[in-house]
Amino acid sequence: MKNLLCLFCGLASVLHGEIRVACVGDSITFGARIADRGRLSYPAQLGCLLGEGYAVKNFGVNGRTMLQKGNAPYRSGGAYRASLDFKPDLVIIKLGTNDSKPQNWQHKAEFLQDTKDLIASYAALPHKPRILLCQPVPVVKDGQITEKIVRNEVAPLLRKAAFDTGVELVDLHPVLVDFPGAFPDGLHPNALGAQRMAEYLFQVISAERDAAFSFTPPAGSRPRSYHGYRQYDFKHQGHPCRVAAPKLAAKGAPCIWRGYYWGHQPQFDVAMLERGWHVVYCSVSNLFGSPKAVQRWDGFYDFLQQHAFGKKPVLEGMSRGGLIIHTWATANPGKVGGIIGDNAVLDLRSWPGDFNKPDQSHAPLWNKVKEVYGFANDAEARAYARYPVDTVVELKKAQVPLMYLVADADPVVPAKANAFAAEKKLGDYARVIRKPGLGHHPHSLRNPRPMVDFAMEANGTTIHAVDRLNRETYTTWPEELQEQLRGFRPGER
Repeated sequence: MKNLLCLFCGLASVLHGEIRVACVGDSITFGARIADRGRLSYPAQLGCLLGEGYAVKNFGVNGRTMLQKGNAPYRSGGAYRASLDFKPDLVIIKLGTNDSKPQNWQHKAEFLQDTKDLIASYAALPHKPRILLCQPVPVVKDGQITEKIVRNEVAPLLRKAAFDTGVELVDLHPVLVDFPGAFPDGLHPNALGAQRMAEYLFQVISAERDAAFSFTPPAGSRPRSYHGYRQYDFKHQGHPCRVAAPKLAAKGAPCIWRGYYWGHQPQFDVAMLERGWHVVYCSVSNLFGSPKAVQRWDGFYDFLQQHAFGKKPVLEGMSRGGLIIHTWATANPGKVGGIIGDNAVLDLRSWPGDFNKPDQSHAPLWNKVKEVYGFANDAEARAYARYPVDTVVELKKAQVPLMYLVADADPVVPAKANAFAAEKKLGDYARVIRKPGLGHHPHSLRNPRPMVDFAMEANGTTIHAVDRLNRETYTTWPEELQEQLRGFRPGER
């Protein structure tokens, strides 16, 4: 019965005709090189996930370009006209990969405007459809199409188009960047790659939104682009602050609160923006999580509440950003949804206060630590018993969800004295993701899915997207796919 539901959910959606979804794109949308693409392309799988009440139609065409001067412009074909006649309520645009070919990219100066024009043609439809603009999936094997051009030149122009037009933005690159086996020919995702795309788009589409919520920045703050989203820079009580706003706010206006290093390794922040979360920041530079820093964040939290943000932000701290997220959470456990420490400093005695290292370049920072905490000397600073590594048990007692990303070869913030020391006290309470053999950089994860899942669960908004695409359904798929599908279940990573 479940198999029949999946196989015929597209037909049921058409019969009900409630929400029409047009998947516009090239061969990746079409499902080129996927056996039984009618059921296994990403639009087909997306239709199964969305279920009854949705009519999802595939308007992908092999080789098509965004560029009007490209060798095969999408707007010159019948699929484009058919997609308009379909009168979609939601349009998913995934073009740009073929534009990177040398014969097409010679016209790159026109790519931005051509993208805006395509968006405008759908936005002009009488029922004003919701529009999602997708950044391309990875290119695993370079040929005429290269990862360098697609990721470093095409994708930024798509982000600018989204910023200029206000449409939603979805980055499909991180979704598949850790899954090269999904690209048998180095370019086109197979059925499993299409499944990941479908599941990700399902989560973006189905996330509960609050269309009435809109952040009103202080006077004089003009938006600039943060990876295609609106970023507002302003000062609160004299201190630099920032807010990055999603296209459509999630229900309850939840937010990720960055502790330090705004914009560094932003893939997690971008993924949360796609889901409607805001990303916020209040500078506590060179305060090292001291009571002065906590007091400053107290004021910014009040500012967030005055603007109707969610009452329990998820705190994200890279490196020294780990200090403020822990000290503020320890002082305000009831105001915290969760904590993500990323190669986080939890013990100032290990950094910058480790004098056993021959390099004493951190000595000025240690002196600053003593100053902002009010320590009279080194001995007093070392005897202090309220560094985050000492107080994490209080967060466990308050049931604040904790996640740590830990590089075990970090020479700057030694894991043994920081995250591993905290883990020893916390037992299995904290979720710990180890990055074996890596140093202090890079932070985050290439595919931030575990961080996203943690934040969503901490906020009570986890989306379970696999009810219709289940293990039993796969047994009906073409025999040649059985080996690669055996034992696989959507949502597993």
